[in-house]
Amino acid sequence: MMTAIECDIDFILKKTNQLFKVVENKQYHLIESKELIRKHLIDQFFIDYLPEEIVTVNDKLDKLIELSSSLTQQCENLFQQTKDNILKVKKSDQAIKAYR
Repeated sequence: MMTAIECDIDFILKKTNQLFKVVENKQYHLIESKELIRKHLIDQFFIDYLPEEIVTVNDKLDKLIELSSSLTQQCENLFQQTKDNILKVKKSDQAIKAYR
């Protein structure tokens, strides 16, 4: 039987995976609210449990860190791609204006 702390960290991992899928599926309008919920769950987790208890789910915390890092990298890449696309459109607009 799972303990309360295991259930809580599993729920946070589930929410992190859901956020990952939101980004992968380009449902950008959901990112902010899902991340706020996830952040609140993580904050509450560290309020609810003592360090001695948290150590018992260290492997799952490592997984959460790994997922969070991947999610951050994916969002940064997406931001960079969007920025690059905006710059391409800007440059083509400038070329069109110069041609006229």
